[in-house]
Amino acid sequence: MQINVNKVAMGQAPSQNVELKMYGGSLSVTGNSSINITAINSTNQNVTLVDRQMRSIESVVGETIIAYEGTGVWARYPNGNTIIVSKPLISNQSKMLVIPVVAIGGTSSIGGSGMSRVTAKGIPNIDFYKNMRNISVRINSTYSNGWENYFINVKGWSPCDPDECTAKLEMENIDVYIINIQLDTEVE
Repeated sequence: MQINVNKVAMGQAPSQNVELKMYGGSLSVTGNSSINITAINSTNQNVTLVDRQMRSIESVVGETIIAYEGTGVWARYPNGNTIIVSKPLISNQSKMLVIPVVAIGGTSSIGGSGMSRVTAKGIPNIDFYKNMRNISVRINSTYSNGWENYFINVKGWSPCDPDECTAKLEMENIDVYIINIQLDTEVE
């Protein structure tokens, strides 16, 4: 599912349909996760680049949750631990930082066994910020400790707290591209 939904998020397709086999449990568009990105610009002003709700597409089987959130896939277990199933599409190379910000819209849900379909539609827009420094990404999510593990393992980012992940990239003269998309999502 992630590959197909990310095609829409990155502007490679205007919409995608994904069929999933369900073995009990539920599949839903849900949550209230959010992302806030700030940085210092070339005139030493602290500016907010993004402050918006993300949400997630969650598949629950038993007490385990698999979720698509922020272009990544996360697994949350009954003990509260969250692991990365597939990394988000955040890229930091050659003084250029690209962060896709996916806001998932919709409220649909389905349960039981059999085939289900996830439909995602949207057109991304890109916001560009030149010569930024001290990037701060704050993620408030059920999967915060998964996000923490992601940022710990990405070169240049500081680790964050598990309750509300705030990771920092202390670089100078970095160009930041924010790919914003509102995904109209339906589960049936």
